[in-house]
Amino acid sequence: MSEVQENALHRRGVRGLEEGERLEDFEMRESLFRGKRADNGEWIEGFLVKKFDKWYIYDFDFLPYSSEITPETASQYTGLTDKNGKKIFEGDIVKEVSMHFRTMKIEKNIYAVEWCEFNFSYRLIRRFDNGERTTYLTKCGDYEVIGNIHDNPELLK
Repeated sequence: MSEVQENALHRRGVRGLEEGERLEDFEMRESLFRGKRADNGEWIEGFLVKKFDKWYIYDFDFLPYSSEITPETASQYTGLTDKNGKKIFEGDIVKEVSMHFRTMKIEKNIYAVEWCEFNFSYRLIRRFDNGERTTYLTKCGDYEVIGNIHDNPELLK
């Protein structure tokens, strides 16, 4: 995990355990993360903690058990679900169906979900060779999670 990513997580309330602290002693806010397990590549969800130089996800149902994750895959739940009720996380790839405001034609766009430090919000982004297209992730959007940037990067091409 890069220093920039680590600093972003710290600003959002993620930190490592200090010596003598126990996870059970913390009052946890409604904050959900996911990541790929380092040992088998399986996706898991829970509470994200950095301990020493490694990142772990603690499963809420099986505290104090944790699994080490690949740091690059750590992503936070946006608080929103897609049209099928699936949770939307940072790094997800979503298909959005919308109507173009000028032509009134139905458009289907594919975006990656990412955190925008400038606006302190989640946005949808699609990068091209000559620029990018962005829009905000909102409650009223017609989204469907179709993959994620780690397992399905080809969906953005």
